[in-house]
Amino acid sequence: METDRHETRFRLTLIAMIVLLFAVPIGTAKALDLDARTPVTIAEDTLRENYDLVLIDDAGHAIPEDSGAVTQSEFSMTPGSTTEGVPFKLHGKLVHCTISMPDDDPRSVTATCDS
Repeated sequence: METDRHETRFRLTLIAMIVLLFAVPIGTAKALDLDARTPVTIAEDTLRENYDLVLIDDAGHAIPEDSGAVTQSEFSMTPGSTTEGVPFKLHGKLVHCTISMPDDDPRSVTATCDS
């Protein structure tokens, strides 16, 4: 009977430790609003979400979201910088955009595109 109590306590402690192993990092990331993406990826996602701009590859084809493929749609991430003539696809059509990075927050990236 005494052994059963110790075994139960051990199992509960083990389960609690396993739960904490996953809960603490996930909870910390959510509480501190941490993002596992790189600043470049955040900026590219912002352009896709706010302006419907799609990155293109060397052949001018649209790159699927989160593909990690090499892109022609490169721009400066330096705060205060502006990059002109960056190629993107907008609703299936090739456009060239001026990309501005006003500050060090990649979510603040803006785009102005030709028709």
